[in-house]
Amino acid sequence: MHRVGRAGRPGLARLRPSALLRSWVAALKAARIMDVWSGGAGRSLVRPEHRAVLDWYRARLGVPRVAEADCLLGWMTTRGMGPEVVVLAIEATAHSRQPGFTQLEATLRRWYEQGVRCWTDLCRR
Repeated sequence: MHRVGRAGRPGLARLRPSALLRSWVAALKAARIMDVWSGGAGRSLVRPEHRAVLDWYRARLGVPRVAEADCLLGWMTTRGMGPEVVVLAIEATAHSRQPGFTQLEATLRRWYEQGVRCWTDLCRR
């Protein structure tokens, strides 16, 4: 039996990490360039896995503003959270009552304070 979150939406317990990871890997393979972070010489300043996270955000929550995208990149580069953790936070936010960047950042902050940095940390919770 699957747990159901508020308003009849599936809770995080119902999300199948393996299916999410497969979808994320597909998004990673399909990741192309992002105009905002292109480096002039046709090179992107953003790593492919980070572009995939931003593409996932766009698909689930809408087009991120530049400040939001920079914040997401900061979670992965400065604070050391894995892209797969950020993708799961985006997915959890998309299924919440108030999906939006504020909710996403609260989820990431809570997980960061709990010591979650990678997929295995999240699975141990």
